[in-house]
Amino acid sequence: MEKTVSVVVVRHPEKDGDCITPYGAQQAFASAQQLQQLGIIIDRFYSSGFHRTWQAAMVMSAAISCYGKEEEIEVNTHFSYLDPLEESYQDDSEGFLNEMGKLRKNGCTTIEAARNAGSERFKEYIRLASKNLQEGLFEVARELIANGKLTALVLCHSPYTELCSDPAETPLGLGESDAVIYEVEVEFEEIMGEISKFGNAAIVSSKLITAPLPGKTN
Repeated sequence: MEKTVSVVVVRHPEKDGDCITPYGAQQAFASAQQLQQLGIIIDRFYSSGFHRTWQAAMVMSAAISCYGKEEEIEVNTHFSYLDPLEESYQDDSEGFLNEMGKLRKNGCTTIEAARNAGSERFKEYIRLASKNLQEGLFEVARELIANGKLTALVLCHSPYTELCSDPAETPLGLGESDAVIYEVEVEFEEIMGEISKFGNAAIVSSKLITAPLPGKTN
């Protein structure tokens, strides 16, 4: 058997250190309302484990609970960019952001263009981060199916949120509270109505959703 579920991955809003700002809270609230207006019903909430992503997830959960829905915020560290960054840049986040800035300045506005023009360690970051994000998407998709749910919302970071979407079309570095909706198909086996085993998973589509309240881009 197979089933397709949705995982909505949202970049955190405006922050100061590892805390979201008052404007960041407004961005997160507006993005939650936007998802509601698009007819997206969130069943489960996740954060990457950073305080700012947990805060944003709390705000978005509160916005949706105004419509009678309350959820717990779960943590999935597959949605943290730290391991790929540490492996590729030896945790030199400043060097990574400087290279991103130079790539955009030189006209590399998509993931594919930046991957082709970037340094070896930049290419390695894109490879590792994409693999890590994909593992997180598949893990959340299986959890959704195991619990009879259809849609999850995850708060994480950029450039990370977008790294499993179409590399030729998706911008490198999303704006604050921008989102990518991933449709994930999962194979599984059932015995007497109970899932006995999960099989392969695949991303079947992705769609970029621009936040209603504008913010900075990495």
